[in-house]
Order: sequence, then structure tokens, then C-alpha cells
Amino acid sequence: MKKYLSLKNCLVVIVVALVAVYVFKIQWSAVFTFGILLLCPLMHLFMMKGMDHSGHKKSINK
Repeated sequence: MKKYLSLKNCLVVIVVALVAVYVFKIQWSAVFTFGILLLCPLMHLFMMKGMDHSGHKKSINK
């Protein structure tokens, strides 16, 4: 179920971005530039979400 919610959220973001480009007359080059700049931190967040951080608690208790 969560997989479909995240897919739904991605589609909403894409539609909102497309509407913003056409309504506010934003250049596509600016959209791609900011998209690439935002891609790195977003990928980092998703990568860190899947990691197991239980090892930190064990090292603190030693």
C-alpha cells in the first residue's frame, strides 16, 4: 500500500511541476537545473532511510 502512495505522490509532484511551467512560463532549462540540484539530496534521503541504524545504539552502550 505504501508503494502506491509514494507513486501517487510522485505523480502529483510531476503534474504540479508541469502546471507551474505552463502557468508561470518557467523555462525548461531552469526546471532541469533545479531538478538535478535537488536530485542529490533526495537520493541521499532515500538511501539513508533504508539503512539499519541499530548499530549506533550498541556502540553507545559499550
